[in-house]
Amino acid sequence: AASCKLPKSHYKNVSCTASSRYFLAEKDFGAPVALIDSKGKRVVDLSRYQKVDANKISGGLLPVLRNSHVGYLNMQGREVIPVMYDMITGNQGWARPVSDGRIVVKKDGNYGVIDTSNSTVVSFSATIDEIDDYRNGVTRVRKNSTTSWLDKNGNAANDPNARSSSQTTKQPTTSSNTNVSSS
Repeated sequence: AASCKLPKSHYKNVSCTASSRYFLAEKDFGAPVALIDSKGKRVVDLSRYQKVDANKISGGLLPVLRNSHVGYLNMQGREVIPVMYDMITGNQGWARPVSDGRIVVKKDGNYGVIDTSNSTVVSFSATIDEIDDYRNGVTRVRKNSTTSWLDKNGNAANDPNARSSSQTTKQPTTSSNTNVSSS
């Protein structure tokens, strides 16, 4: 946000967002008013929401909060993910950003994963303790103190860290055999 240059506008409180193309206008007490563009023009009316998380604009979607429920707006102001999900608690804030076209959400207290058209990818389950945001097409899921990995379709996947470490362990084994035979 260091390179963020706030546009001139009639809005009093304007701040930068995760997108260099959009800026957040807020009331004095922090309630969202609008998303504005670099010319200071209102692009999306946000006045009907309690909160927005402009630092999590990702995949063209903005997390919004109304009546303590989370949804996602596109940059035209259309609610593409209805405001129906629970607030997420913890150190990552009340909503997660879109990652690899997927969004980690909670419904009825249970974690699940949806895509950007609100289709369920990973079913909501009380046995899931936590789901990380997707990275490089996979996510880490913790269930009852066991960890597993899922791909973007919700199918079991390999641990990406184990895959890279198995490749590195093969190489030293080959070189150590060479060293043994030469000594």
